[in-house]
Parts: sequence; C-alpha cells; structure tokens
Amino acid sequence: MGNPLTQAAVHISLDKTALPSSFTLKEGGFVFVRVLGKTPEGKTLVSFAGQRFAVETMSQAKVGETFKARIQIQNNRILLVPQKGSETIVTQSDRLSQLFASIGLPQDSVSEKMIQYMRQNNRTYTPAQLKKLRKLAERFSGKKSEAAETAMYLEDKGIDATEEEISLLLDLFLKGGHKPLSTDDTEKSAENIPILDQLYSNPQEALQNKPGLLTLANHISKGEKHWLVFPFQKTLKNSQCSGTIRILCDIMNKKAEKTYITAFFEGCQYCFTFSDTDPYNEILTLEYAVRPTLSSLQKEKAEELLRNCITINNREINIEYRENILQDLFADSTEPIKTVDEEI
Repeated sequence: MGNPLTQAAVHISLDKTALPSSFTLKEGGFVFVRVLGKTPEGKTLVSFAGQRFAVETMSQAKVGETFKARIQIQNNRILLVPQKGSETIVTQSDRLSQLFASIGLPQDSVSEKMIQYMRQNNRTYTPAQLKKLRKLAERFSGKKSEAAETAMYLEDKGIDATEEEISLLLDLFLKGGHKPLSTDDTEKSAENIPILDQLYSNPQEALQNKPGLLTLANHISKGEKHWLVFPFQKTLKNSQCSGTIRILCDIMNKKAEKTYITAFFEGCQYCFTFSDTDPYNEILTLEYAVRPTLSSLQKEKAEELLRNCITINNREINIEYRENILQDLFADSTEPIKTVDEEI
C-alpha cells in the first residue's frame, strides 16, 4: 500500500510531452511551485523551474500559493508532490536557484548578469546559447561578467562573438583603449583619429572609411531596443581623455532610454548614466561613480558641479553616486532578476 500522505498530497500533474525538449526534471528532485490562476480550459496555470505550465490539479489550488514539491515520474506523467510544511514563502534565492538549475548555468554573478542583460534588453536565448556564451566568457579571468555582457551584445547584433573581438571591446570599455576595431588589417589612414572628430570636422572622409566591428554593430538593430556605441578621445590639460558613449535606444518610442558615459583621465575612471524611464517624464536620473572612490566631501562637491552643468526645463534631476556602474556595460547589476512567475 502506498504512503497515504503522499497519495493525498499529489495535486499537480502534467504530461511529460508538455515539457520543452531542453527541459529536464529528475525523479526525486525538488521544485518550487507558484499557482498563477486558471486557463479558459479549466486547467490550473502554475510556474516552476522558470517556466509556466497548464496542469491538472487533484485538489483546490489557491492563486498565489507557493510550495516546495518533490518530482515523481509515472506512466510518462510528471507528478508534483507538495512537501509537508512547505507552505512557506518561497524566497528570491529559491527562485533564482530553480531558474539557473533549469537552464544549466551555475548560480553566480556571471550568470546573474547574463539574465539581467536578457531581461533588461528584451532578449531571448536558448539554454544551449547561454552555455556557449558563458563558456566563452570563462576565458576572461577577472572580467567574466563584462565578457559575458559583451558577447551577448555582439550576438544580439547577429555577430558571432569571438575571443579576439571580445578582447578588443573590453579593452575599449574597461581601459579606454583605441586599437582599430576593424577586421581589415590594412586599414591605416584614419584609425587613430577619433570617429566623432572625423564626423564633425570632415564627415565625407569619415564616410569613406572602411567599416569595422562597431560600424557593423551600430547599424544592426533587432527588436525594440538598440545599442549604439561611440568611442571618443580628447586632449584635456595636455592629457589624453578617452572612453565610450553607449546609448540604449527605444526604437518603438523613438527616444534614448539610457546613456552610459565611461571616461579614463589621469589615472581615474569616471562613469555616468542618464536614465529617462520616468513614465510621467518629470525626472531625469543621473548616476555616477569614480575610481578611485570619492570621499563624502568630494561627492558633495561633485553633485553640486553636476547640477550646475545640467539644466532641463520643467524636469527634476535625481543625482546618485553608485559604485556598481563601474562594472556595468549594457545591464544594470542592481536591478532584481524577475523570474517568470513574478512577471504576471
């Protein structure tokens, strides 16, 4: 005779064929389940392992209910057995563990940055693609998160990311380096002239330059969001200032959603982000950071200087100092990762 507790507790089942081919559930394993609602066909909509499923229930399931369930596989069906005393709130850590386990990635800062990139840029990748990009990023010791972001940026443009191309871009993003970002080694004439100087002083000559990696990436747009990357070099006080301007364009609404500016000058790194995501168009958020870090007094002076430099009619300017942006290239590392069930 079977365990009566187990028999009574089984209230979620689904056909194994309903699972995606890349999706793996192991007998005896555990998942965290959240009840989302009902489908028009009368089935119960639940989420677990980062996916949504319409399932059959053998008892009344309440919307919003979360619980830990053990996996059983019988007659080609998946049975989820709630564990006694598991009717506690499932933590964000539990959801993330479940999400990373479902796609086969280790749960660490590199994988989290990859998911943040996907969510914030409205991109979709298969588990196989994520593993491939993660493996490529592993080659960059100490810069794995930045390498993963850069690889995803290139892949989004339809460019097959290579170790050489990622290395060139990281040198530009993280050091302000200006090696020629071209696939043509014979290019000589204008490779050392900043592109913005070319465009403003002699646009016709700039248009005749041979296309390089950034030229290609800036022209390829997929989906509703599109990144533009512009390197710059400028001489200030007899010293070289270099860096990049990275602009996230909202194609549908025809506006710049976010702008990153990274500059390297006299041994310091300066980062600024401008965000225009206020739905009421009343607040412009400016975040900044400096390496080496600033003292409290220096931060006060920097904020005052920034406010005096920026004036916008009828809009409030919110200025914040945030160290994280020193490592952010195309995704905000402080934004929480939402799992599927949290996006309802």
